[in-house]
Amino acid sequence: MDQIKLKTVGKNEKSRALLDMAEDLISKAKLHFPTCSDKSKASNQFDCEKKAKSLTYLEFTKKLIEETKENLPTYKIKKLRVGSQDWSPILAVKIIKQKQSYWKIFSMIFYISLFLSLAVALDAACPEIVSRAAWGARNVNPQAMKVPVSHVFIHHTAGATCNSKDACSKVARQTQNYHIDTRKWADIGYSFLVGGDGRIYEGRGWKAVGAHTYGYNSKAIGISFMGNFDKAQPSAAMIDAARQLIDCGVEKKFITANRQIHGHRDAKCTACPGAALYSIIQKWPGFKGGKLPGYVC
Repeated sequence: MDQIKLKTVGKNEKSRALLDMAEDLISKAKLHFPTCSDKSKASNQFDCEKKAKSLTYLEFTKKLIEETKENLPTYKIKKLRVGSQDWSPILAVKIIKQKQSYWKIFSMIFYISLFLSLAVALDAACPEIVSRAAWGARNVNPQAMKVPVSHVFIHHTAGATCNSKDACSKVARQTQNYHIDTRKWADIGYSFLVGGDGRIYEGRGWKAVGAHTYGYNSKAIGISFMGNFDKAQPSAAMIDAARQLIDCGVEKKFITANRQIHGHRDAKCTACPGAALYSIIQKWPGFKGGKLPGYVC
């Protein structure tokens, strides 16, 4: 009898420890969850809705954990005798089986809820990415790049701006055509482009060697803001999307957690990504400015 009680109490404490750990994980996730400002919400409603849905899942799972901790079985068994027969061991086994059945049902609900909340939360950490097919990219044969990479370079196209998916798709096609037909590159040079609509446009993507930063094309992600940002600043939606993209790359193991962020001008004597944008990225975590190894003019 004592052995049965000790065993069940041990399971109980282990369950409480697991619940505490899960609750702590959710609290930390909420602290680092990307926020959605009013400006970015106006220009990127789809992304904001994903974030709101993820937070709802997290809140639901946390509430489920709290309620379960309050009602977690204690397995307290009192002595029960009928005549000379001690029924306590039999009663204890029956109660334990009932509690275990209840716990199995809860466990299934809990882990499904936790999986959904964390899966959606991780997905929401990534901004909306318009695929190559969606913006009408030309077909190419990319060269594979080893990931994760430890550098991220910020550029600007120094050309036309855009504020809608159609307009930004057009700018992406024009940029690709210029890089292929005039510069004679294999594809659009950048890994990703940031549109004025707050969306990310897939260039060469996470796993292909780029043509954006001399000396770093095979070991860095190149992100280019559509437009000229020498004097004008990019919108809050563009800044949010770029930072979320970097976080997404880290989360998906395409970029190292200790990555360094640079402007194009840190590797080459150029004004890129524009003085206004460069002053912004200098405040980003992981920024490293100045002349990098291999700097060229």
